[in-house]
This record gives sequence, C-alpha cells and structure tokens, in this order.
Amino acid sequence: MIQIFEKKRKLSLSNYKGKYLQCPNCGKHRLKPYAYDDGRIESERLGRCQREVNCGYHLKPSEYFKDKKGFENTATFARPVQKQMYTLDKSTVEKFTNNYQQSTLFQFLQQTGIDFSGVFEKYKIGATKVGATIFFQFDGSVFRTGKLIKYLENGHRDKSARPPVLWLHNKLNDFDEDKQEIRQCFFGRHLIDRSNVICIVESEKTALLCAGLFQGAVWMACGGRTQLSGIGLSELSRKKVFLFPDSDSVLYWREKTRSYGNCEVIDTAEFDEQKKQGSDIADYILEGSGDARDRLFKKISKLIQLNI
Repeated sequence: MIQIFEKKRKLSLSNYKGKYLQCPNCGKHRLKPYAYDDGRIESERLGRCQREVNCGYHLKPSEYFKDKKGFENTATFARPVQKQMYTLDKSTVEKFTNNYQQSTLFQFLQQTGIDFSGVFEKYKIGATKVGATIFFQFDGSVFRTGKLIKYLENGHRDKSARPPVLWLHNKLNDFDEDKQEIRQCFFGRHLIDRSNVICIVESEKTALLCAGLFQGAVWMACGGRTQLSGIGLSELSRKKVFLFPDSDSVLYWREKTRSYGNCEVIDTAEFDEQKKQGSDIADYILEGSGDARDRLFKKISKLIQLNI
C-alpha cells in the first residue's frame, strides 16, 4: 500500500487498546477509535462502531481530515514507500501447530464423535498454553499472520477475553508498521487446489466444523461479515463458490458478489428455527433440532456433489 500522508499513516484501529467509546450514531459504547502509535486518539468521532449490522458507523481518517479545517496546511508529505508484506517464521508457526491438541475448541469438537485431528493438521491450527486457538492465514507459500481466539469448553467464544481477538503479529511485537503491512487472505486459502468446489463462511470455527462433516469441498472463512474481499474472490474465479453468510448478512454478501458469476450465496435461514439474528451453519448443526439439521446436511451435500 502506498502511503501519502504521514499523519494518516500513523492512525490505526489496532493502536487503540482501551475501552470502547460512545458511538455518535447509535449512542452505544461500541466505538473503537483510531489512535496513533502511542495510543492517543485524534477525535472521539474518528472510529468504527462494532455494531456493524445494527449501526454501521465508520468515520475513516481520510474522511475526517478532509473536512477538518486547516488540514491541508498541516499535513506532512512523505515520499511514497512500497511496504513489504509481513510474514511469520515457519519455526514460530510450528511451535504453535505442534500443540493444537491443547486448543479448547479442538477438545470441544472431539466430543462430536468425529476425530478432528486431521482437519486441524490440514488447516495448520495452533494453540497457546492457555488453550486459545490460532487460525493461521497460510496462502500455500507463506504464513501471513495468525488470529487468536479463546473458546470456552462449550465451544462458544470466551466473551470475557480482552481483547476478544488477538493477532499474532501484534502479540510477537515483530511487526514494523513503518516498513511492513498485513495482507490477509482467506483462512484455508492454501487448500484451494484440492477441489473445484469452494465453500466460504464467516467464522473460522465454522469452516473447521464443516470441513470435518462435508466431504468433497474446501471450506474457507473470511473472518467476518465485512471481510469478504474482492481480491480473495478473484483468486477463485475458476472454482464453483458457495457462500454461507450468517443469517443477517445474506443481502450484504449477495450485493458484494453480484459481479462474480461463479459465486452463489446460500440463505440458510430456513434452518434457523429460533430465528436468532446472526446465526450461522455451526449454530444450526450444534444446536438445531434433528429435522432441521438433517435438511441442512442434505442441502449442503447435494450442492457439493452436483458440482465436484
């Protein structure tokens, strides 16, 4: 990414480690502000509300400074610099992947009656000493980063964990923001050559669960509702791609993939008996009734078998 303004470059959402602020749009204390390297914030309006579906407020630095009086006179210009992509050392990755059995999520999935050892090894899953799961973003050549999430014994996220998601490049403190940049890829990207059918979900946990249940397709995760990238989809142009967004993201993903003829967004709301907003396939499989679960299995299996 080419940087133009020095001031703009220093502001980042990841620099802020404090409590959420009050969102100027919805009024909830769910705004994560942009901050400088030392943690200082520029404005309590400058940030992104974590209520992406129900609010969606996001004031970016470029928009904020564009409207700020006198910015043009105080901006510091820097020579454009092409940053290098940050990558993890394989030795660091192996240290964590050798311990995947310590993952609380792995221990939970083992209780389903299916051995997920092969799935965790195939997807290069790691674990910390306290049982947090590390989802590495591996493109087949290099490990771009790792996403750490702590799960409870019941398979749900530990909502008391702070931060709820921790990136390995931040934990290791070896990421130089001045010279490097993070270029994320889909979780499971390294497996795309194993099938002509790709299934994309939001959650990495859901991708692992489905990879253990449904044969014939490669399951990937984008990491969240708004993380479905055009770059990632372009790499799948020769594949048949089925997308299974959470129940509240169907319309958003259909609009996002409209120009991709090989992509089909599947609405699984018919299997959501409790009509719980934001549910995904994992919820239907692990918590749904037998009838709804059976119909979901048949639908997904048929989609895969007709296209492999």
